[in-house]
Parts: sequence; structure tokens; C-alpha cells
Amino acid sequence: MDGEVPQFYVEEVSERDLEALLRPWEAETEPEQQPEPEGAAENTTARFATLDGEQLDEIEGGRVEKTTEKSTRWGVKIFKAWLQARDKNTEFEELPETELSQLLRQFYAEVRKDDGTPYSKVQ
Repeated sequence: MDGEVPQFYVEEVSERDLEALLRPWEAETEPEQQPEPEGAAENTTARFATLDGEQLDEIEGGRVEKTTEKSTRWGVKIFKAWLQARDKNTEFEELPETELSQLLRQFYAEVRKDDGTPYSKVQ
């Protein structure tokens, strides 16, 4: 057996069987389709749709989960309360990037829950 190439049994697969085997794999590798906004179908070419501002707003608005919006509002509220407690400007949106970065660094280190315990790193 030394030096011999093993013989493998090869079964012929029909075109139909091959398609049936590959179909589940193709479904996993295809990009997820987003539902089209109302009215998008009438402004569509083969691959690219032409959307108006309202349709773009609808798609953009659907990208953020409600829980993310709620968490963001909560975080901004806590950050503004921290800024106010430190006699800092609460209009942080107007601050230069470097100054905001420094404030956020300090905020993350100092912020605590209502009972005074630190937040976990995940939160």
C-alpha cells in the first residue's frame, strides 16, 4: 500500500441534486434584503432605486432601534447632569472634539449609579 494513491468512490450528482444541495448555502450567503419603502417599486431600475427625501428618511429612521434611542437619551441626560454638577457647559455638542473627549473620559470614570456603585464596563 506504500506509495499507492487511494481510490475514492465518486458518485455522479445530477444538476437538480446539486442545486438542491447548494440552495441552503446560497440562502445563507446572500445579503439580507431590506423591505422597500412605499412607492420605491415605481422608481426602480434593475438594480438601483430612485428614492425621494421622505423615503430616505423612512429608511434612515428605521435603522435605530427604539431601545438604542432610549439608552442614548438616558446617557445624554446623565452626562448633562454630570456637567452641571461640575459647573461645566451642558451644551457639549458645541465643544471641540478634544475637549469633549477629555470630558467623556472623566465622566466615564466618575459616573455612578443612584446608590453610589460604579456601572459595569458593559453599561
